[in-house]
Amino acid sequence: MSDNLDDILGSEVLNTLNVEATDTEMRRIADLANKQLELESSVVAIDLQLKAKKEELRNVREHDLPDALAEAGLSEIRLADGSRVKAEPFVNAHITKAKSEDAHQWLEDNGFGDIIKKEINAKFGRGDKSFQGALDHLLGSGIEATTKEAVHPMTLKAFAKEQIEKGTDIPVDLFNLYSGYKTTIAK
Repeated sequence: MSDNLDDILGSEVLNTLNVEATDTEMRRIADLANKQLELESSVVAIDLQLKAKKEELRNVREHDLPDALAEAGLSEIRLADGSRVKAEPFVNAHITKAKSEDAHQWLEDNGFGDIIKKEINAKFGRGDKSFQGALDHLLGSGIEATTKEAVHPMTLKAFAKEQIEKGTDIPVDLFNLYSGYKTTIAK
């Protein structure tokens, strides 16, 4: 380990107890530390700006522009540059951890349980010989595993859209259903 560390550091030893750095070196280190702090702060600010712009875009795409088209009695228009603005229906759905048991029960009770997928995750060492037979002998071999039961987000979204189009009464709160119109602009 120390050989690798020496290779990375160029055989220089970092000594935090006996500082023998020059004033110029210390000034450079302080300047770089301050630069890092400023850059970290800038990244946080830019991330916040990006989040706000994404929300603004979502509002225009999912509310303002579709509403303006609807008020004009249009679902699609062509702009002077040839771009096509089109409003199309969309459905979003999401099952929260808090509601997953109830949502899965509703799916089972209404004949849609096959969209729920079960998953087993297990960790093995590279040379672990029990890997091949793990699924059959998992608990018996003492291998620690985690399980997960979920509906894939895209499967849930497609399911919700299909059921809404069929007129099926789906519990909005269990699946956090959100639908509306979304505009796309294509050249």
